[in-house]
Amino acid sequence: MGCWLIASKAVGMGIREDAGLITGTEANFVPHLILD
Repeated sequence: MGCWLIASKAVGMGIREDAGLITGTEANFVPHLILD
């Protein structure tokens, strides 16, 4: 999971998922936008 910050404010988040416990180069990435 990753978080994007602008001026110390959370504006987005990304989640990587794969079949195994460790994500590889074929992992899915799902971005999420945080609307205020």
